Amino acid sequence: MNSDRQGLDEQAISILRELTGSSDVGLVVIDDEERSITWASPAAEQLIGYPLPAGRPFNVSLRRPSTVRGADDLALSLVPSPGRLADRPVHLVVLQDVTAYRERIKSLSHAAATDPLTNLLHKRGLRDVIDADRARLSNGAVLFIDLNGFKSVNDTHGHEVGDAVLVAVSLRLANAARSSDLVARWGGDEFVVVTDSYAAAQRLSQRITDSLATPIAVDKLRIDAKAAIGIAYADEVRDTDAEPSLVPEPVDLDDLVRLADRNMYLRKAEEKRDSAVKRHLHTVDLRDPAVDLTTIGRAPRSG
Repeated sequence: MNSDRQGLDEQAISILRELTGSSDVGLVVIDDEERSITWASPAAEQLIGYPLPAGRPFNVSLRRPSTVRGADDLALSLVPSPGRLADRPVHLVVLQDVTAYRERIKSLSHAAATDPLTNLLHKRGLRDVIDADRARLSNGAVLFIDLNGFKSVNDTHGHEVGDAVLVAVSLRLANAARSSDLVARWGGDEFVVVTDSYAAAQRLSQRITDSLATPIAVDKLRIDAKAAIGIAYADEVRDTDAEPSLVPEPVDLDDLVRLADRNMYLRKAEEKRDSAVKRHLHTVDLRDPAVDLTTIGRAPRSG
């Protein structure tokens, strides 16, 4: 493509070629009086995707065709020339592909919102997502997940193994969740999943339980990564004195997490109590008339 005709003299063109060289930043010279293209660098034509011949009317909305990949990633800036070029008043249009820049910003935003170990949202990142989409918690639920015995994994096998377990658990949680669910590492060995559906919460809890049932392989070790899960529903923390509404008001994320955490501990205590009762049943002879059957349903006192 040749944009050197009908515009500037050879000396001016030579200067512009030297200035632009092999730069990937495009430059278009606009005749200030005619409002038409005087000269365009090869990089400008390559960025735009079509020829920019001298004499072509200049359109400030100049952009790539929609069929060109990254059509929306072209930055245009109109820069008043500090003087005249070849004794003609001109403006310079600088063209630059900002795809890499936008990807970098996106990457930095992602890094700022995610946990560096697991690549899940961290606590602040989850709060930011919820703040931007409050309606998600209008009829939503929170699952609070706490790994059982994780401290002993770190104490026995070291933090490298513990980190590997956390990464593996994160992948299993992400795979168990729906694409619309939000999965976050709340801190340590605690995770939170936000779902926008009451009906999905119980099913999600079961999928998570099933996904963590298989031990995690770390080198030659097989680490048990079962977890306790507590669920809290938006209706449980919503103001009961509020006026009824067809569209429920969103609730606070932290209130839901606290309730889900509490429900998780209650479930843990209930499971421990059931386990203690089962162990107690193995120690007594139910056929013995001296056994008080009314105490069987209660966990034995320790000590």
